[in-house]
Amino acid sequence: MKISIVIPVYNAEKYIDDLMKSILNQTYLNYEVILVNDGSTDNSYDLLKKYESKYENIKVFSHNNVGPGLTRKEGFTKATGDLILFVDSDDKLYNEDVLKKINEIFMDNEIDLLLYEAKQIPDDEKKHTTIYKGNVARGKHNIDILNDCIVEGSLVMKVFKREKLKLDFFIDSYNFEDVYTTYKYLNISKTFYYLNEPLYIINRKEDNNSLTRNIDICRIISAINIIIAINQTTTKLNSSVELMALNYYIYNVKQLFNTNETFENKKQLRKKLKELRTIFDKNAIYLCKNKFKKKTVYLYRLVRIFV
Repeated sequence: MKISIVIPVYNAEKYIDDLMKSILNQTYLNYEVILVNDGSTDNSYDLLKKYESKYENIKVFSHNNVGPGLTRKEGFTKATGDLILFVDSDDKLYNEDVLKKINEIFMDNEIDLLLYEAKQIPDDEKKHTTIYKGNVARGKHNIDILNDCIVEGSLVMKVFKREKLKLDFFIDSYNFEDVYTTYKYLNISKTFYYLNEPLYIINRKEDNNSLTRNIDICRIISAINIIIAINQTTTKLNSSVELMALNYYIYNVKQLFNTNETFENKKQLRKKLKELRTIFDKNAIYLCKNKFKKKTVYLYRLVRIFV
């Protein structure tokens, strides 16, 4: 099967060579690389063009900065492969047999989707899991089993069938756009394969652990709007969406109490969090008891008084 590797690129000049080396060293050769420059202001575009000039299966496109969602969408429209593998420009493939393993799994199993794991650097002993609430065994499954899980939204830990991936699964956003694409695709899928080993290396960014930091209210509200949109259009994985909404709610309630944002901004966020709560409110206590730590029940009951 032909694999299309779709890579949105924004100001990634210091990572591009490592990424391309990890692709060009692959033992499986039936692939193409679609690189889409998203208005980079560094030397990224020139580096990409050098690779394009040397290899026939590497294609480079460029546009003004529009964000990762629409950039992946353009890359998808240029892809000609049977399978779509999204890769971020500051990451890389795990080893030289990644594409070979992907092809073997799809050839041996009638599936719509492959979910796999990743390792993070520099914290390379930590496995980044694609199913982070719920337990799924390695192998082929019906998509319904994911109703008891929260699926990692990131597109880089999945392989899609091009024929099933649709243009309207991509949205114009800089935040949670990949979660929207993931759940839209899950909603039309029947089967998937879970591979409990890494095929990918994530370049972990530095976290800001300050307890009194400003939070991006606009990004949070945008993410909540996307979760609400997912909930309105999802028919197969309603419970999974409830879990995701509850998880995001609890996380941002903690953010709300640990931020030095203005009263008006906090008020705006509280209002949006109440709207998010409508997705899971009826089942919140059950979900807290069965899918989260027991203390989450008390936390939820407490924060619901204030938020």
